Amino acid sequence: MVAMPSRLRMLDRKLLRDLWAMRAQAAAIAAVMAAGVTMFVAYFSNFDSLQRARVAYYEQARFADVFASVKRAPARMEARLAAIPGVHAVSTRVVADVTLDVSGMPDPATGRLISIPERGQPLLNDVFLRRGRWIDADRPDEVLASEMFCESHGLEPGDHVGAIINGRRRELTIVGVALSPEYVYAIAPGQMFPDNRHFGIFWMNRRSLASAFNMEGGFNDVAVAVTGEVSDSDVIASVDRLLEPYGARGAMPRSLQISHWTLDNELTQLQTFGLLIPGIFLGVAAFVLHIALTRALALQRPQIAALKALGYSNAAVGWHYVKWALVVAAVAAVTGLTVGAWLGSTFVGIYNAFFRFPRLSYHLSLSLAVMSMLGTLLIAAFGALTAVRRAVRVPPAEAMRPEPPARYRRSVVESRWRPLRLSFAMRMVVRTLERQPMKAVASVVGIAFAVGVLLVGLAFMDVMNVLIDEQFGVTMRQDATLTFVEPRSGRAVHDVAHLPGALDVEPIRSVPARLRAGTRLRTLAITGVTTNPRLMRVIDRSRGPVSMPPQGLVLSRVLGDILGVAVGDTVRVEVLEGRPGA
Repeated sequence: MVAMPSRLRMLDRKLLRDLWAMRAQAAAIAAVMAAGVTMFVAYFSNFDSLQRARVAYYEQARFADVFASVKRAPARMEARLAAIPGVHAVSTRVVADVTLDVSGMPDPATGRLISIPERGQPLLNDVFLRRGRWIDADRPDEVLASEMFCESHGLEPGDHVGAIINGRRRELTIVGVALSPEYVYAIAPGQMFPDNRHFGIFWMNRRSLASAFNMEGGFNDVAVAVTGEVSDSDVIASVDRLLEPYGARGAMPRSLQISHWTLDNELTQLQTFGLLIPGIFLGVAAFVLHIALTRALALQRPQIAALKALGYSNAAVGWHYVKWALVVAAVAAVTGLTVGAWLGSTFVGIYNAFFRFPRLSYHLSLSLAVMSMLGTLLIAAFGALTAVRRAVRVPPAEAMRPEPPARYRRSVVESRWRPLRLSFAMRMVVRTLERQPMKAVASVVGIAFAVGVLLVGLAFMDVMNVLIDEQFGVTMRQDATLTFVEPRSGRAVHDVAHLPGALDVEPIRSVPARLRAGTRLRTLAITGVTTNPRLMRVIDRSRGPVSMPPQGLVLSRVLGDILGVAVGDTVRVEVLEGRPGA
């Protein structure tokens, strides 16, 4: 006696045959789905890795919540700052920018010297020593150097770097390579992009640095940690009030600290692209899956009728075809997860070139892997159900017959515009669009998603090229920018104009200021240029130069929207430079 195969086994064998018969379509759908899963896993695994590294590093290094710079404040102000309600800890420092003379580099570099305690670690913004040793309190010229700067110049502990400190050249000895949470993304003031070869961070004995810049018994930079019981804005207001007599330039929260702000924007961008791009791919895949199953079910009407005549329920038949979509989605999810993990680990290596943590390792969480798998299966099931639901409801007797032809009649276009002489092919197109508007809309949406994928991938480089050309070819047309630590007289312009190779020189004055418009405020730098600037130009939407008015301010549209002002409105300007020191 021969045992008949079970119903489940029969349907599974049919499923395998159907998959093989439609292998080309199944492979195409799986490839589109796998691309979406790959992007989702790559973006969000990098987001998770960066977020974990940032949280761990900030906590380990006791990264401050509020930052402020002054001209010079006496050391006794540290106790008064610590007494502000909501302040957990205060760390005062001496910070100075100097010119560096690096061996083997023809042009000068800029170094930022930051004081650290002679013994022990900084209370806030701790320095992580990658290799080497801590500075010796009895050797005033020993420094710790930032890792990216050392890598750019091949410097190691024991090497020397020349620095012009307060007009005198000193030879600094690098004894350690270090990192700081303030400079995860190290960029020089006024620059748009990091330049690790021309900008480096150095940590130096506080007593030595203070004596070099006449800061004994004082400080010009302060970091504050907030308890959380008081808002950062209240603490900032108190800090500004206490430091105002000492040339304060306005305290800022951690959210505006340049390194944290850049890293936070990168994380937001990862989240945005991690949802947008995979959504486009998976949306296209769901649409193609719906079309493929709709056509397959139309060709298998007799098979569906036979299955239902043999006793299979609508649910069993529907589940059989949904499994077709789930098998394709499962293959796509596994492939996308594998490729996404590999691509994500590659991205982490790229991020290490721009954001420097003590440890940034790739991490793919189990929850992210499960979410990508389940999300792919759900999208595939949704795309399949929309095609299967109608087909399985047809009674067996009706399904045995071919699908009745559509009702033929003149379309609305043909009825209202009789003079139009459409060809037979065009009539078929117009009538199909009218009879099946939802399918037409779905086709349009699917094609739009496909075009969106191409646009996102191909237009990004074009957009960046346009921005670079706009910034450096139309607005900032100078070849070099010379920045002075202190404001200089007009004689400096004359001296620079006589340097070898200088064709044109244009003076610029930049001062820190706080703009207020009602309850809104913004701390930034106001740049003063000539009436008709040639090199540092301000342009309008038509890319034409804007002449500076004799009075008032010219604001960008974005800044105007932030402050809520328009042409003719009044803005209060509070200059944060030139106040008397202690």
